[in-house]
Amino acid sequence: MASNPPAPDAEPKIEIGVAKLEEYGAKVRPVYGDRCPVMYHLFETEMQTISSMNNQALFYFSTGSFFITIVFSIIVGYAYASPPLSELGNFLLYKGTWFTGIISLALFVAGGCCLRSKNSLIEQIKRETTVKPPHN
Repeated sequence: MASNPPAPDAEPKIEIGVAKLEEYGAKVRPVYGDRCPVMYHLFETEMQTISSMNNQALFYFSTGSFFITIVFSIIVGYAYASPPLSELGNFLLYKGTWFTGIISLALFVAGGCCLRSKNSLIEQIKRETTVKPPHN
């Protein structure tokens, strides 16, 4: 059975300029800092209200996007349709696009109102919170 050659007692020292590297590898010397974030104390009902406003805004914006997509689909369909439109085509083009466009606009406004209401609640919480200096 062959034996491995003996390991050297000390690793070779490498000189780079003035500094001498005694060990191989990287060294990490952490510098610790202080951080004092503001803690907002929230009631469960406030958290539920903020979450509910986010959910409602998501619903309104996604439903509004659905209806505006219908409007664009009707317009693109009209662009590639043959010249005499059917009664359904005329109805969708001249009445359906306005109706779904107004619905989508109303849904976007409702979503914006939900976000505005949520942001005003968050600003009220920030105004009611007093910040104390950290204890050293």
